[in-house]
Amino acid sequence: MPTLQEKLLPGTTSFVMLVDILATAARGGDRLSLALHTQDIVFGGVTYKARPFEISELEQQSGVNISNATFQTMLADAFTRLNIVGGKWQGATTTIQVVDYLNLANGYVRRQSGRLGESTVRGLDASVDYLGLMALLSQEIGDKTSKLCRYQLGDADCKKVLAAYTFTGTVTAVTNNQKFTITTNQADAQGKAYFYRGKITWTSGLNNGLSMETQSNVGTLLTLFQPMLRNVVVGDAYSIVAGDDKRIETCHNKFANAVNFGAEPTVPERERLFHFPENETNKSFKTS
Repeated sequence: MPTLQEKLLPGTTSFVMLVDILATAARGGDRLSLALHTQDIVFGGVTYKARPFEISELEQQSGVNISNATFQTMLADAFTRLNIVGGKWQGATTTIQVVDYLNLANGYVRRQSGRLGESTVRGLDASVDYLGLMALLSQEIGDKTSKLCRYQLGDADCKKVLAAYTFTGTVTAVTNNQKFTITTNQADAQGKAYFYRGKITWTSGLNNGLSMETQSNVGTLLTLFQPMLRNVVVGDAYSIVAGDDKRIETCHNKFANAVNFGAEPTVPERERLFHFPENETNKSFKTS
């Protein structure tokens, strides 16, 4: 059986690239096993489906430098416009292997693991960024102080039960996919739009299962921050959650949850760190 060096010498090899992608549990946990080949390949007990894709700008770094690449493929059942825009594959654990498809028993020639990053769609093509595991070292760990709450309304840190702030209904009139009339009419005690920075989740219709942040509402006329990907029609059912602008006043007055407020609105700004009492005294002696 020829050695690896002997197979490389002629310039023509039987190496193929296998890519195994596992979405995060929060995004469904789906798995894709793809082979850059004309037929399916079974390797390590996993069937890799033949798929036309390309990995460009591949850079494998040593040490703590970040390896990166760009996956380019055509939109298909695995990478659809909807799940790419919706972030289904963002953060997915990805393993890239190079194998000799004529001698699969020899194992992989090269293997590298990482995660998928941002995805973009151009026409019928999709482009997905890949980052090596060293990219995790560049991520911030912990929280920074902020004036606005860092928590998401209703999450484990916020601890607020949203049953009393969640409403269901249907669409009664449509202006466009970003503005339409709903059956829910909720007034805000603070004199603001009740659903400012809220979230609507569709439970029927073409957008069933999708969510979008709400921008504001005037009575029953609701406006989203971005239009829905598919048409909103009269009769579509939804579930909508009250808006949260992340301010301490809203947390206290609207949600009665200030004890769990995740911010520090009274922390002095950075400029105050360099402010000394004598600075005020010296101003009277300052000359032009």
